[in-house]
Amino acid sequence: CIGTAYGSELSFSTLSVFLPTITTNTVSGIRAKVAFSGGNVTNDGNSIVTARGICWDTIPNPTIGSSNYTVNSSGNGIFTGFMPNLADSTVYFVRAYATNYSGTAYGQQETFTTLKLHLPTLTTDSIDNIRVSSATSGGTVISEGNDSITVSGICWDVNPNPTLDDSYTSIVNEHGNFFFLISELEEGVTYYVRAYATNNAGTGYGDQQVFTTPTLSCPSAPTLTDIDGNVYKTVQIGTQC
Repeated sequence: CIGTAYGSELSFSTLSVFLPTITTNTVSGIRAKVAFSGGNVTNDGNSIVTARGICWDTIPNPTIGSSNYTVNSSGNGIFTGFMPNLADSTVYFVRAYATNYSGTAYGQQETFTTLKLHLPTLTTDSIDNIRVSSATSGGTVISEGNDSITVSGICWDVNPNPTLDDSYTSIVNEHGNFFFLISELEEGVTYYVRAYATNNAGTGYGDQQVFTTPTLSCPSAPTLTDIDGNVYKTVQIGTQC
């Protein structure tokens, strides 16, 4: 009710604000279409680092104003950045950056060359568990073609060199060994099988495997037609049809 009291007076001076200090990480994980880098903000310049990341281009000294860039959180310390959608067999320049109240600072420039993109290479497994209407096979991806495998599987047909235009199975992002059941086959028919894998270059196929489903019907009379015109399959049991 009397009024407002104040404590003793203290004086202080604000710090000078300057650009952050940052280094660029060595580029790693280089493929045909992607690579990784990052940076380390070692000094924030007496101001909060509001944005940090990496920027890259096919011309030297990339910046966030004219090149591709990431935003990897804020603050001091180490961070990792991902560079997608690169062109294969191309030289790129990358720099880490950090932004505070004073502006944007860049780390030293790193240079790298993306790998050449090519079709995946793989092998086709031998055919197992052959039945009248099914069998199993698979494949092994030997090389991803310096890119990520988007889909892989096996394809089969009654004609040689089957492709994805024929019957096939698929699994997403499988880059090692894979196995599949081939179903809905017909008895006594010869089939051709190839494993396949797809990346950004296209679809590569493994070597061809051939197998024939067994026949249950009598070789001399595979079908029987009754008086009403109904057709039945026959079965061989011992020596009898």
